[in-house]
Amino acid sequence: MIKIENILNCLINNLNLGIHIVDNDGKTIYYNDVMASIEGLNKDEVMGKKVDEYLEDVDEESSTIIKCIKSRKKVKDVIQRYSSNIGKKITTINTTIPVMENNELIGAIEIAQDMTQFKEVNEKLCKLQSVLKSSQDHYVFNDIVGNSDALNGAINKAMRASLSNSPVLIYGETGCGKEVTNSYK
Repeated sequence: MIKIENILNCLINNLNLGIHIVDNDGKTIYYNDVMASIEGLNKDEVMGKKVDEYLEDVDEESSTIIKCIKSRKKVKDVIQRYSSNIGKKITTINTTIPVMENNELIGAIEIAQDMTQFKEVNEKLCKLQSVLKSSQDHYVFNDIVGNSDALNGAINKAMRASLSNSPVLIYGETGCGKEVTNSYK
């Protein structure tokens, strides 16, 4: 006969979610492989310890586990940013559920979704968008200020060249008005 404990262990260890279970004192009694991977720790380092003993940047205000134990209420979908004791920066979305028996708190279960890579990719994307946006000042030939025959000839040549995929180099002496800046707009 299949034991329910074996089924639950199989389920918990095959979810793509970190599972961290503590007793009513906040000491770790279960810590799945995904949670260990998220935090960059091994199970032996955390078993029997409170979260503030092996994590940095974690206190009563920021820890969803500590909040849940103190309030005895579910803490749902909270973004938590912290560091492990090995310096790994971590971002998770946590839901922590109190475990009650006969109206007494016996522990809490934290379910953590790792958002660390998503956060890093998002930050890089924002930086890239910022760089692209700052380099996306578009000008048209009418934005060029000047009315000399030489400049008008250069503009006409550039207009013809713009119909191809070839780059165009405009050169001239310093101060002759080769560049276009926002001050002209």
